[in-house]
Parts: sequence; C-alpha cells; structure tokens
Amino acid sequence: MPEARDFPSDRWAARLGRVGPGLWQLETLQKYGYYRAPEGTAAVGVQAPDDYLVEYGGGPFSAAWNYLVATEPSDASRFARAAALLGEDASLPPAVQHAVLCLRTPIRFERPLASWSLSESHLDSAPAARVAEALIAGGPPPRRGRMECVVGLFTFEFGWVHTGVLTLFIDKSMEQSGAELEMTGRFNALAETKEIGPFAHSLYMERSTPVPAPLAAWPFPTR
Repeated sequence: MPEARDFPSDRWAARLGRVGPGLWQLETLQKYGYYRAPEGTAAVGVQAPDDYLVEYGGGPFSAAWNYLVATEPSDASRFARAAALLGEDASLPPAVQHAVLCLRTPIRFERPLASWSLSESHLDSAPAARVAEALIAGGPPPRRGRMECVVGLFTFEFGWVHTGVLTLFIDKSMEQSGAELEMTGRFNALAETKEIGPFAHSLYMERSTPVPAPLAAWPFPTR
C-alpha cells in the first residue's frame, strides 16, 4: 500500500483489494502523473491515458487477454457465431451467467489504449482486430451505438481476471465505425479492500459495477 510521501500533492487516494489467491489489484489516484509500483515483486502497471504500461518480475500473470465476457444477454448468440468463425482458436464453454468466448492463445496489450477503424480490420491478421471482426461478422449488423465486452486473462494459477474492455462503436458504415481496446481492471470484484488518502471516498475513486468472473471450466486442456 502506498503512503502519502509517494504522491506529490495532497490530492491522492489508493485502493487495494484481492482479486484472487496471491493476486492483488492496486488502484491509485493523483493529480499529477501516475503512481509507479515499486519493483521487487511480479507486477503489471498501467495508466492508459498516459500510455504507461510496464511489467516486471515475471510470473504467470501478464498484460494480456484470452477471454471475452458479454455484458448484454443478446450478445450470447453473437459470441457463438464468432467462435465458429474463429475455429479451433476459440471456444464457447457453457456459462452460468454471461456468455464467455475463450481464446486458445493470449493476446498481448501492446499499448494500454488502442483504437482502429473497423473498415481496416477486414481480413486483418492482427489478433485483436481479428476477434473484433468475428464479433461483427458473426451475425446481423449490430445496431448503431456501442457494443462493450469485458476481456480478461485466465491462468491456472489465478483463474479468471478481467484485464480490460473491448468496445465497438457502430455508425452508419464500417468506415465510420471503430474499435477501442483499453487495459483496465475496473471490472474486477475486489475482496479484503482497503482505501486510504484524502480522495479515497470521492467520486473520482468510484468503481464500475463489477462483472462476475465466469463460472466455467477453462475449455483448453493444456497450459
């Protein structure tokens, strides 16, 4: 847990919570810059608006994603068709709550925040663009608006951990439509939470409604 001396002004806050056995999530707020986690343990640090993404210490957890969770019930059939288009690279395990699309190979976050036009992703071999294209092609054209899917990383050591969000912005044409991929842990449910700092309970530290971790077995047998 950081301390007041780790921040350059009194406009700061920190929240620490357990995501899973041996894995903790630290959320910080400060007026200037960003908080850099001290080295000495395996960690992934991200601040998307500042294009800051760092990994150190090794370990099974990384800046990547290998599953998507539908946030709307109507997306379940689209997930099923997308899985068929992706073939053996994807699987749709039976899910108790939200539909889940699992990917055999994790996709790395090359940047903490990336966006592209959906017209550019046609037959694109880039992994993230290929998944976005499958979601669009896997069924009737989405309604104009936005389609949001939580993405995350499953590891046998830590289980299901949300690591970001994939948003498709649908307009009148593919040339006017786009996709955005952001690395964030704001959809994780946190246990044993501790909060400190002058702004700890301000609106700046409000969290998104957690998305439940999938209640399904990982469909690919090997690590």
